[in-house]
Amino acid sequence: MSIKEILRLSIVQLRTSNSPSPELDAKVLICHALAYEITELYREAEKELSKKQVNEIEKLIRQRQNGEPIAYITGHKEFYGLDFLVNKNVLIPRPETEFLVEQGIKFIESRLSSIGLDPSNYQYSKFNILDTGTGSGCIVISIFKSLQQINKSAIQQFVFFAVDNSLAALKVAKENAKIYDVDNNITFLESNLLNNPQLPDKFDLILANLPYVPALFQQTASGLQLKFEPQEAIFAEDNGAEIIKEFLHQSKNRLNLGGMIILELDPINATVLKNLSIKLFPKAKISIKKDLAQMNRYLIIEN
Repeated sequence: MSIKEILRLSIVQLRTSNSPSPELDAKVLICHALAYEITELYREAEKELSKKQVNEIEKLIRQRQNGEPIAYITGHKEFYGLDFLVNKNVLIPRPETEFLVEQGIKFIESRLSSIGLDPSNYQYSKFNILDTGTGSGCIVISIFKSLQQINKSAIQQFVFFAVDNSLAALKVAKENAKIYDVDNNITFLESNLLNNPQLPDKFDLILANLPYVPALFQQTASGLQLKFEPQEAIFAEDNGAEIIKEFLHQSKNRLNLGGMIILELDPINATVLKNLSIKLFPKAKISIKKDLAQMNRYLIIEN
């Protein structure tokens, strides 16, 4: 069977199983199986495949027909211009989470401008940054890599921590950090939110992408991509707000003056969590930001 033939067959199979993007999915999976780039797929369209290659492609197509996410099948997911390893122990990075990276970088840039470009100023300023519920490590690694490009000499001023309550997730995060050669620059710790005693008492920037989908929806996720992802990284009680509420309580005395918390949430809990934040951080500026779909997706606390 040629590449052209198996591509056509794969598209038909995925289309009949209601794949949302059968043509793209087929191309990605075939390229993955053959270690090809998309351009090679067209250039080698008439090439005959071995039985082993055909079997491997068919196996991947069946996985996709069963609803398994492309990212888990290939083991990779692009996020903020970087390629991250992912598996079923970590949530698949979403485009909306890139907002946390963008805002985190803006915060860091403002801190850099406040201490100036003179390296002699750096010894007087140390900034602690925490990624809570790090999963694949995509947020903290993306920020660190961006910081390298912004001002490489200032990296020593920022002390990075990343926590997760899943050892399996931390293993993935550490692998990604090693790939990008930042494993010696980020301290990864197992922790129930901020409870690990090895964490500093205070932080200047805390980023959090925690479980926020109402647990009620877990019963209807059987036919969705969500059923393949770690359930404890997605769903939460109290209409999805339970873990975030606990996080906010733990964070109330952990933020330095001038520090910031950037949190992703479910829009249905935006008002409730904003009001709780006002109570816990009475002197802070609290705001809700919208995502690209104009949904109230992010909570920002400026101390």
